[in-house]
Amino acid sequence: MKFSRISEAEFGFLFFLLQKEINTFSEEKYRELLSEANKLSPHTKDDSYFALALKLNAPIWSDEKEFKQQDEIKIFSTNEISKELFGL
Repeated sequence: MKFSRISEAEFGFLFFLLQKEINTFSEEKYRELLSEANKLSPHTKDDSYFALALKLNAPIWSDEKEFKQQDEIKIFSTNEISKELFGL
């Protein structure tokens, strides 16, 4: 809310809409890839994101520069996403 300058009510509404579009996955779906993800992920706390990206063969959207220090998973920054989607 702080960065987007929206009210709590607006955030609640947007979060409600996003929940309809976001798929969630239990750890059992990607658990077997956690050790491989740990080798790629710069922080242990991010291992699940890397494991799920490996499982789904999907990129990660993150502005954390350390994520790009590996070449197994494509990492898109917000700027790259904007350019890709909107030509900005």
